Amino acid sequence: MASSYFSSISDWFSEQLSSLELDRRFAQLGGQAMAAKVAFWFGAGFVGGFLFKKYFRFFLFSLLMAVVLMAWLEFNGAISIDWDAVNALVGIDNTKEIEDVFTIVIEWIRLNVAWVISGTIGFWLGYRLG
Repeated sequence: MASSYFSSISDWFSEQLSSLELDRRFAQLGGQAMAAKVAFWFGAGFVGGFLFKKYFRFFLFSLLMAVVLMAWLEFNGAISIDWDAVNALVGIDNTKEIEDVFTIVIEWIRLNVAWVISGTIGFWLGYRLG
């Protein structure tokens, strides 16, 4: 069972990201903080693209097999899945509509254009070289 300390995976991820104290570390660089952030997101995008190309089929096949197996087990009554608990664990709020999520994502992209561009270029290069 999931720990009650974190209400969802997104909360856990946010907690882990904030524990890295990236903003403080970038602020120590002074005038080079923006360049360091762009380089960081480029590197993260590159690694993501490289791993995506190398292992996508394996992860997709594993994920599909797990979903099919769980659906089959639930259909036959061997297991019972509490979908409300799964949604809460993953951080999906049933009251949010897709337009709200889309608006939040677009707003974040507008605020972090340089990071998004550098991460996208890094992902593309990692995918091409992977």
